[in-house]
Amino acid sequence: MPLNVDRDLLARVLRRASPDGPYAEIFLEHCARAAATLEEGAVQEPSCGITLGAGLRTFGPLAPQLIHLDDPDEERLLQVADRLRLEEPEKHPGPPQPGSAAGRRIEIEPAAEEEQLLPAGLSSALAQVERGALDADPRVLSARVEYEAWRQEILVFHGEGRLAEDTRTVVRLRVCAAARDGNRVEEGVAAVSCPDPSDLFSTLSTLELGRRAGESAITRLEAKPCPSGEMPVLFANRCGAALFHEALGHPLEADFLLRGESPYAGMMNEPVASALIHVADDPTLPGRRGSYRVDDEGAPAQRTVLVEHGILRNVLTDRATSEALGLPRTANGRRASYRDAPMPRMSNLVVEGWKDDPEDILRSTKEGLYVVELGAARVSFPGGDFVFEVAEGYLIRDGRLDCPVEGAVLTGRGPDVLRRIDRVGSDFLLDPGAGYCDKEGQRVPVSLGQPTLRVARMAVQGTTT
Repeated sequence: MPLNVDRDLLARVLRRASPDGPYAEIFLEHCARAAATLEEGAVQEPSCGITLGAGLRTFGPLAPQLIHLDDPDEERLLQVADRLRLEEPEKHPGPPQPGSAAGRRIEIEPAAEEEQLLPAGLSSALAQVERGALDADPRVLSARVEYEAWRQEILVFHGEGRLAEDTRTVVRLRVCAAARDGNRVEEGVAAVSCPDPSDLFSTLSTLELGRRAGESAITRLEAKPCPSGEMPVLFANRCGAALFHEALGHPLEADFLLRGESPYAGMMNEPVASALIHVADDPTLPGRRGSYRVDDEGAPAQRTVLVEHGILRNVLTDRATSEALGLPRTANGRRASYRDAPMPRMSNLVVEGWKDDPEDILRSTKEGLYVVELGAARVSFPGGDFVFEVAEGYLIRDGRLDCPVEGAVLTGRGPDVLRRIDRVGSDFLLDPGAGYCDKEGQRVPVSLGQPTLRVARMAVQGTTT
């Protein structure tokens, strides 16, 4: 752990912030980042950087208070503690200024320098990804390849004297290919993630990743207008449970329940989905993008069953919502950085597979829509109504995949649609682990997984009737 911190100093800071015993916490973060981009055949100069900061938080008789510091030292930490004790941070809009040279700083060991996040041979690997995209089809004109990696090391110290630490490394490679046919231009995207820069290119076919993006762009070029109406909708396992993430996961984050904004409020131990559906949030999965050993409040990670046989069993909580609602704490308090307050967030959301043969699910569907990838989504609260754009989808005719379609939009209400799931496949698949989730201005990495499944009836808005 590169955070070389005097535990006695942390205890003294928290005693100053909360001498009478209300909950107090300090969150220290060291984050090294590196990025590189290939565009128009050339690799741009990689960018690197390190951030170090602290967030101090108390829960007193008033609303929770949070103040953050960049590059903290002893003097400024104690100044922040005094402000939190007075519960008047709003009267001091700026953070304390750096103290004297004599002030003890939080020391950093050189173990996680950002250069270590740039693997050897990165430039040639990016060029290989580009080559894979361009070779997919003569109509592919260009490809932009983006590499990003970060290693976040955190320390959480509580007023009760508990200390928790974690290190999280996330690496992502993304390629966006552009293809043209006449005046029509479409883009295709492929991405992959792993927990170690040195593993990325040893386990990944760079040509294959580029080829997938190129083929995706060509599929979009060849897509036909999608019909409108109610129809069966099949979701391939490659969809990565995006429907569940938006229509179930977010509404089960306990802050939405606390504010009365969830369509699942008051439905604990009641049916919220088909009896075929089992859903869990699991940050303990090894090597996944949303995994952690402890959450950003220091609670040990655990697997939380949300839905069992279609019955709502749990919701996702952090410390504050757990106490406010009288529910178990599920270790889902996550924050984008030390500048932010934690809130309930998903980690790795998984929809478990069942016994149906995915090919039989398709064969038994006379007509409908087969969704391979979902795009932009909007969900309204408290009703739970959603709108999903279909990034890649195909018409189903006589139990077979027909032409790719464009302009398809899925609409519905989460609880209603999830109850209409009538087939669940045996082909569970975790996504490539390259996704982020945005909520209230905070972005955190997540993973998703699901089998092939079918919604018996769903509203599809297309470009034809």
